[in-house]
Amino acid sequence: ASNGSSAGVANCRCFLDLLSRAEQGIPEETLVKAELLLQNAYAPPDPGAAPSPVELMTVHRAKGLEFDVLFLPFLDWNPLSGGRGSHPPYLLERLPGSTGELLIAMAPDRRRDKSASFYQLLRKIGERKRLAEAKRIFYVAATRARRSLYLSGIVRVRNGEISPRKESPLGWLDKHYGLKQSENGELVAENNSFLDLHLNPVLTSVDPDEPAKATDLPEPLPFEPEPLPYNTVAPSQLTEKVEQLQGEEDDPYARARGTVTHRLLEYLGKEDPMPPT
Repeated sequence: ASNGSSAGVANCRCFLDLLSRAEQGIPEETLVKAELLLQNAYAPPDPGAAPSPVELMTVHRAKGLEFDVLFLPFLDWNPLSGGRGSHPPYLLERLPGSTGELLIAMAPDRRRDKSASFYQLLRKIGERKRLAEAKRIFYVAATRARRSLYLSGIVRVRNGEISPRKESPLGWLDKHYGLKQSENGELVAENNSFLDLHLNPVLTSVDPDEPAKATDLPEPLPFEPEPLPYNTVAPSQLTEKVEQLQGEEDDPYARARGTVTHRLLEYLGKEDPMPPT
């Protein structure tokens, strides 16, 4: 604990707790259970992150909070992309302005090549709802900043003009402020006098030839493997093992001695007089 951070100590405690839950009494079964638990394990929260001045969180988690400096990336996000596919088998939407009535429409049959106007209507209603929710989330995120707000996103440049995605936060800003690229390659806004805009800002580079600093690790703890308490053999391997043992029989009288021994044990079990020698 004295050589590691609070996050390392938390990870160690989480791992030890996982090992205690994986204990099965047999080392091999305990190892199998531990591997299964590790596949679904997550890193515990860093105890030292609470007093840190930097926090990383989603927009939903930041609702109701405020920060002096806020970084909001991925403004090229398209709210209409992703999902189960461009043409789901059916659409279910709530009727706008109603108190709870639902509308459902089945997807058109591609083999018959028939238009489905009602299906397209529900599709447009769903897209409008998703865009409205995305704009609400963007508003919540942007209003979390007290003093400074940094917005970033990827934008394409076509024929000397920037071309952001139409239905994205960057596209909404472009439509409102009139973003464009000037003759000297700078990003300007026609309807703005307070935004500080930068196109392809220069980042500080890292020297790839600089050798990485080696970390001194402590000596590993002593470990001695334990012998297996049992062997797992498949039923199909039993016949092969018996045939192998029979093939390795060198003493021609071993079978006779075994037969005589079992016969004597049978006499003793029945309490019969022993046969004459």
